[in-house]
Amino acid sequence: MNAHEADSGTGRAGPRVTKVTVEAVPLRPSAALTVVKEDTTMTMTNEPVQIVTVTPSTADVRLRSAGKAVSIGRVQSSNGRWCWQHRDGEQSSAVAVSRSDAAEALASYHRAFKPQPRPAVPVRRLLFG
Repeated sequence: MNAHEADSGTGRAGPRVTKVTVEAVPLRPSAALTVVKEDTTMTMTNEPVQIVTVTPSTADVRLRSAGKAVSIGRVQSSNGRWCWQHRDGEQSSAVAVSRSDAAEALASYHRAFKPQPRPAVPVRRLLFG
């Protein structure tokens, strides 16, 4: 009886013999394994509240004041709802259905409860004392 023929008593095929050929894989230059992360701002840079994507479910929220964007915290998604966490540790429950709504809620919290920098008042100096 051949190894590929069925055993007449049981109806099962006998063991199969497979020949495997192993070949060397040529070494090719490949792309870097580390993904280069770009700072992709999701909102316009002249908007007062900027949202910068960190991961698909997390974003950094920045507030523009006096020409500079300052990070005030992060928003993140959990079970389809968005919540925020201020840089001082205060956080919300899942309050928003979108990332931008959560970012606006964080900015509102920051404006209401955190001291805002005052513009510098020019000091008058006497030229002759």
